[in-house]
Amino acid sequence: MLVGGCPPQAAIVAARVWDNRGGTADGWYGWREPSDLAITISAIYKLLPDGSQGAQFFIERKDKAKMPFLDEAILINEWQCLNGNAVQAWLLSP
Repeated sequence: MLVGGCPPQAAIVAARVWDNRGGTADGWYGWREPSDLAITISAIYKLLPDGSQGAQFFIERKDKAKMPFLDEAILINEWQCLNGNAVQAWLLSP
């Protein structure tokens, strides 16, 4: 099962990154309507192991070029999605 074409592990980390940043009223799944799996992840992600390692950013790989402050950040993980995109979790260096 996929969330937005990406592995569920990526979605779980996206939810954690959203939480790490203090959350927002519109949810971690961004501008699109959440799938049933995304809603399930929203309900249980805090019960699962935290794979975010404290990451504060969850982006598509191509967006990193627009975010030069991530040049000094630590790449926590990257996931390949079915649509050809890759998503990444980043932790700012202390």
